[in-house]
Amino acid sequence: MLSSQTLIDLLDPVIEPLDLRVLSATWHARVLDLRLEHYDASAPSLDEIAQASKAVSAALDDADGQGDGTYTLEVSSPGLERPLLRLAHFQWATGRDIQFTSADGVVAGVLARVFDESEPRIEVIVEGESRLYALREIDQAMTVFQWGTKNRNNDGRRQVDGA
Repeated sequence: MLSSQTLIDLLDPVIEPLDLRVLSATWHARVLDLRLEHYDASAPSLDEIAQASKAVSAALDDADGQGDGTYTLEVSSPGLERPLLRLAHFQWATGRDIQFTSADGVVAGVLARVFDESEPRIEVIVEGESRLYALREIDQAMTVFQWGTKNRNNDGRRQVDGA
């Protein structure tokens, strides 16, 4: 089986014409779980997922390194509680509830702003208090979905929109 990074390197050019990229490629036993996103970190539509699934399946059939065994390919969007891995993910998540691990332990709050500087930082509102964190200090960041809450962009959408 190909490693996660090898799969990402192989499949990104395949789905690039669809304006998509691989967010994650994870093996769970004989199941390959691919999570796709747009370059602006928004989620793809069901039609885009279907197109990408066909293109990915064909590319994997042609690739060496999959071995002789069978596997199941699952292609999907990032989901409601999505990982924040790149600067674009944090920019997309502005106004949303997030959670991550830092030197302070587990931090949960609203992502208020992203500073795209020589050393990117984020401002998070935790229990009404503003805190700054350098992205290099953050581990395992993700959005947190809460039923019935509105996002903090004050645009009337529920958090599920654009997930």
